[in-house]
Parts: sequence; C-alpha cells; structure tokens
Amino acid sequence: MNINQLKIFYYTAKYGSLSAAADALYITQPAVSKGIQRLEEYYEIKFFNRAGKKLVLTDAGEALYDMAEKIFGVESQAEEIIRALRGEINTVIGDKNVLLVRLKEVEDVLRQQHEALEQMYNERTELVDELRQHQMELELQAKDLSLARETSEQNRQKYQDLYDYAPVGYLTLDRDGVILDANRTAGWMLAEDRDKLIGSHFH
Repeated sequence: MNINQLKIFYYTAKYGSLSAAADALYITQPAVSKGIQRLEEYYEIKFFNRAGKKLVLTDAGEALYDMAEKIFGVESQAEEIIRALRGEINTVIGDKNVLLVRLKEVEDVLRQQHEALEQMYNERTELVDELRQHQMELELQAKDLSLARETSEQNRQKYQDLYDYAPVGYLTLDRDGVILDANRTAGWMLAEDRDKLIGSHFH
C-alpha cells in the first residue's frame, strides 16, 4: 500500500462516499473505486460495507482509518511547521548560526515524525493481519456451522421418515399426556386424522 492508496481510503471513509472522495482528491470516481478494490484485494479483507448509497466501515476499516487519520494529521502538522519556518528563514537569512539552529530543529521534528509514522504503519499492518486472520476463522466457523446444520437436517429427515412410515403406531406425549406428534400408522389405528391427534390428550 502506498500513500496515494491510503489517501483514497481515508477520504472515502471520511465522507462515506466515492464521489465525495473523488472531488476532494481531484480524481475520477472510477479511480477511487479501483483504489479501494485494489487495497481490499491486497489485504484480502473488506474495509467497507455498502448501506444504501453510503459506505460504512468494517472493523478492519475502522482500525485502518484511525491509523490514516494520525498519519495525515502528522503530515499536516509537518507542512505547517515548514511553512512557518520558511518565513523565519527569510527573516534570519543573514544570521547563519540562527539558521543552522532552526534547520536542526526542523530535522529533529521530521525525524520524530518519520519514527512515529513507521511505528503507526507497523501497528496498522499487525492489526490488519490480525483482523484478516479473525475473518478467516469466522468464515471457517460459518462453514462448519453450515455443514453441521445440513447434517442435522438430513438426520432429522431420516428420523422423521422412519417415524412416519413405521409399521407400528407411535405417539409422542408430554408429561401430561398431550400428544405432541403421531405417525401415520397411529392415526390409522385410532381412526383419527393425525393432525387432529396432535394437541389432544391420550386416554
């Protein structure tokens, strides 16, 4: 991921709209859409869900947005410092010692900002990797749950067939003797429709 892709993500998340992000970045909406798509394909995780016309951040998107906000906040701060120092340099250009001191201060600030950005980038990468792993685990759990549900349904159907078509009559009663279920043979033996048997008391 490069800084341009991060900017596309940041402004899309900030405004919740591809068109608003495109306007802010002075690029086309398809370019914004393609940038988001490439970012999600690279990390193999979704950063946005669509809610009508609005884009809503996923958990991974929220984490990345927090990092991006810090990164671009530092970038804005650095630009302000440089603009201020540009004016000071013009003022003190005749004093080399003062100029060197101010340039050293700028160097220190930029180094600190670089270290902070590097740390935030590493933290973001670790967080995205963790979220991607969590998503994969959830997908595996969902598959296991779906398979278990399918197996349970198949077993239930087999039991129901055995129950319904057994050559002997079966009644399922609760503690009070109310019929909860009855097979076809039981209905035939009691000369009563099975649907009418269910819910009645067995005497």
